[in-house]
Amino acid sequence: MSQQIEELLNKAPCGFLSFTDDGLIVLANFTLLQLLGYESDSLVGKRLEIILPIASRIFYQTHFFPLLKLYGKVEEIYFSLRAKDGNDIPMLINASRRSQREDFVNDCIFIPIRQRIQYEDEILKAKKAAEAATLAQKQAEIALRSQYDRAILIGEITHRIRQSLDLVKTLEIATLEIRKSIQVERVCIYKFTPDSNFNDGEFVSESIADNIDSILDIKIGDHIFAEKYADLYLNGRIQIIEDTKNSQLSECHTDFLHQFQIQANLVVPLLEGEGFLWGLLCIHQCSAPRQWQEIEIEFIQQIANQLAIAIQQANLVEQLQSELAERQRTEDRLIESNAQLSMSNLELRKTSAQLEASNQELESFSYSVSHDLRAPLRAINGFSQILLEDYGDRFDDDCKDYFSRIQRNVNRMGTLIDDLLLLSRISRSEMRYDKVNLSELVQEISGDIQALQPERIVDLSVVPEVFVYADRNLMRVVLENLLQNAWKFTSRHPTAQISFGIAQNLDQTLAQTTYFMHDDGAGFNMEQSSKLFGVFQRLHSTSEFPGTGIGLATVQRIIHRHGGKIWAEGLIEQGATFYFTLPNPP
Repeated sequence: MSQQIEELLNKAPCGFLSFTDDGLIVLANFTLLQLLGYESDSLVGKRLEIILPIASRIFYQTHFFPLLKLYGKVEEIYFSLRAKDGNDIPMLINASRRSQREDFVNDCIFIPIRQRIQYEDEILKAKKAAEAATLAQKQAEIALRSQYDRAILIGEITHRIRQSLDLVKTLEIATLEIRKSIQVERVCIYKFTPDSNFNDGEFVSESIADNIDSILDIKIGDHIFAEKYADLYLNGRIQIIEDTKNSQLSECHTDFLHQFQIQANLVVPLLEGEGFLWGLLCIHQCSAPRQWQEIEIEFIQQIANQLAIAIQQANLVEQLQSELAERQRTEDRLIESNAQLSMSNLELRKTSAQLEASNQELESFSYSVSHDLRAPLRAINGFSQILLEDYGDRFDDDCKDYFSRIQRNVNRMGTLIDDLLLLSRISRSEMRYDKVNLSELVQEISGDIQALQPERIVDLSVVPEVFVYADRNLMRVVLENLLQNAWKFTSRHPTAQISFGIAQNLDQTLAQTTYFMHDDGAGFNMEQSSKLFGVFQRLHSTSEFPGTGIGLATVQRIIHRHGGKIWAEGLIEQGATFYFTLPNPP
């Protein structure tokens, strides 16, 4: 049976050739060998390039073989084979793929075009005059040359597209080459927004002729497309409109096209893989209607196929680069972690000893501040008071005012020392965590302040039973400072509103909860909010509102020690709100 098949192949009137995917010829029948001037079996085992001229090699690599692999067959393809004597013989080719064990074999049937032309001439001579036959032959040759030239052009465009893995550059090249090749006025590429279900997207690349408006970066939302057309384009639909004014489109569709000056258009799908519609390749004629030629449509389809491959490759490259970058970051973090872990026990002990020494020095400094600095302050204050009491009748009003100023600044200096010592102790005191009811603390502290300022009218709103897991003493310091500030900065209003609770309108995480203290007092300029928590930083003068500028710095340090954060929002004469977060109980 095998011998009979081989005899039939050798006697066939057309050429037959089989080759593997790597271009190795495994079978060539006698007819093809005779056409090309080769002896029996002299092509078997040779490379396919031996019978392909340069132009046919380019066409084979960029068009013929990719389509054969993609679709499993190609039909009615023209290109030339080179005979042994060096002459090129144009051929009509049909090919298909078949699997052979673990590989693929590609079978091709070659029909010499010259013979077909001769047969057609003989038929035409019988029916028409010699002039008509000559004209038909010339038209056939022109069509063949046009198709051949178009195939070469596709190969060149494909080569330029594949020179770059940068998708943006690839799309720019494609739109420009298409516009120049078919002399159209606008070529653009529309990309669907990921996860939009084909409802949204934008034009991401274009090439336009002079005096044509750009539509680049224009975003479009169209729910009708997803409902009616997405599946059609997924299955390879091509929209062909030669005159938008005389088409059967809906009124809203026609208005949409005229919005972008479109009078004729082609729309070809761009598929990433087999099941995903990445976008659309759009060809627009804007100045007048246009009758699209079949060869132009085929040309656009072929470029769209190449763009689909480029899109898939670019996405794979991007994914690979992202994975490599993440792997490198992971390796860098691992190296850094190992370096940190490699710190010797000796270095740890040195650090511990230095910390202990620093704490001792800080204790000594605090003692010095507490005792050595207070003594001269007490002396200044005491002697000033004695002078006023014993010799006050000898001083005029200016002298008495000077002594009063001395005493006020001595008292302020004493307050500053107290606040600095408190800030120092807070930074190094041992944390004792317990369940703390912030609502009760707020009520208690507010009651103490009200007792000192009974004339004030303050409406206090406290959310009940607000519990946290924190150091009770330090949280008292936080609330005392925030409440005292609220009372202080509302003191110029006849009535005041102060509220405390949980900030329900902010995003709460499982790890932390956000709390707030709000007042309707003097407020502050948000442009200066960065100064709020700095030591000795004040947004108001002491003549407006007394204070040392250390309270909020102390609050921030306590919140940070608990693992939280604090910030503020305010408007001048419209009040302020201080937010702080604390970790939730374990």
